[in-house]
Amino acid sequence: MKRKDVVKHLTGNKCVLKREGGSHSVYSYLYIMTSPIVKGTALTLLMTTLPFISVAQVFYSGMEPMCWKNKSGKTECYDAPRKWYHLNTLLIDNDSLFLYKVPVQIVKKDTLYSASDGAFFFYYGVVRKRDSGAISTLVMCNCDYCGTMYKIDTATGFRYPLPKLDTLRMEYTGKSIKVGEVVYSPGGGEFFPTRAAFYFDSNAISRYDPKGQYMLIAQGIKNFIQTGELRTDGDTLRISLDRFDDYRRTHLIERLDADLIHIDTIGINFRFYTQQQLHALLAQSNKVVRYIEVGDIVDYWHAARIYLTYNILIPKNLHGFSERQYNNFFEYAKSGKGYRLEGHLPENSWELREQK
Repeated sequence: MKRKDVVKHLTGNKCVLKREGGSHSVYSYLYIMTSPIVKGTALTLLMTTLPFISVAQVFYSGMEPMCWKNKSGKTECYDAPRKWYHLNTLLIDNDSLFLYKVPVQIVKKDTLYSASDGAFFFYYGVVRKRDSGAISTLVMCNCDYCGTMYKIDTATGFRYPLPKLDTLRMEYTGKSIKVGEVVYSPGGGEFFPTRAAFYFDSNAISRYDPKGQYMLIAQGIKNFIQTGELRTDGDTLRISLDRFDDYRRTHLIERLDADLIHIDTIGINFRFYTQQQLHALLAQSNKVVRYIEVGDIVDYWHAARIYLTYNILIPKNLHGFSERQYNNFFEYAKSGKGYRLEGHLPENSWELREQK
């Protein structure tokens, strides 16, 4: 019996793959990042024959090598000499087309599914008849683990997608369809993504590390406290006012205004410090200093994300110290003028802060 890899089911961002054939079946797991980081790439297809225009919901699949021509005309391939492909699934639904590309690596006779390398692409479009055939413009408005081009609104910092167009010829030969250099045969699509995955999501419009997001910061700190793992100094919890663009703290994004941070939490006294003041407190008190630091912020059109850390400063003369310091990434939907936590309260990640 010939082996084959099929998608067993797709739930949320978890795709379960089943290898069928041989004496047993092997399951593996593929996690797909769902944030809409790519926007507006468009692909135009030119079809030379039209026998499938009136066919309702037919799936085709084909393998597309991850290769391209460089400036000198020489063929280059991704991660050579390893063999990488996109396993393409084409859905034709009356006059609509949907194309889903999944990266795979071929090792001998095995098909290995990638969790990120090679990127995942989602295209959709509508077939339009022409005298010489038909034209379909497939728009890519969602893509995972891939690069794209944006136009930035300098007034707001929001990034908008720049469309990319490409024209390919399609030929219908017998039971197969040839799109460019890729031949598609009937089949596949057992667990094709839902239609919503292909359409434009307004949250594809985003900006990174905008300043002055006080309401989001307050909500994030409140949820961070609700995890129940942050340790206070009596009833006091310290917060750093300095936001940096990396963990080395080499570039200051902004210095927050403590008067604008209103955290809806009872029984906790919040104290605000700059990084310089925190280190001065460490030197003066000669005691452990714990504090919350605001990290990366991603502001989408209808959503937002914030990264927070709970850090520990240890005096040099304190030995035998070992304690967890935490971090968390909170995701929100915008609700009116506020933020609503997406799903359940996420668990904290942690690392051990030690000094022997």
